[in-house]
Amino acid sequence: MNRRGLTLFVAILIAGCGSQNSPDKTAAHFGWYLMIPPDIPRPYDDSIDWQSKVSIAHWTIVDSFDSSAACKEALVNTIRKARRKAQTDDVSVRVSDYLKFLAIKNNAVCVATDDPRLKSKWFSIADAPKWSA
Repeated sequence: MNRRGLTLFVAILIAGCGSQNSPDKTAAHFGWYLMIPPDIPRPYDDSIDWQSKVSIAHWTIVDSFDSSAACKEALVNTIRKARRKAQTDDVSVRVSDYLKFLAIKNNAVCVATDDPRLKSKWFSIADAPKWSA
């Protein structure tokens, strides 16, 4: 599953969750972002407690909100919808959707728009530039 697929999956899940603002309006003042990592667990390699190692500055902003409470409500609803989508009889779909569900459940967060981690492109050592001699 690529980043675009995961982003689209989450966007479809939260459609109708009731965003309080458009991203353009929120950028002008303090607000909250619902964010997901760009990666997902690898089948049979990663545990159910998998955590993204990508710095949050590179995560996908799914939606924006005026308040922390509204963002947290959308987060809970997103996790519920992802869990329901992962419960299917089709094994191939179930594995793929379950991995997406784990990525959302274990990693999706509400982040303040002024969080300094969003500006720091090199917050994670894994994302640091490689220097050659």
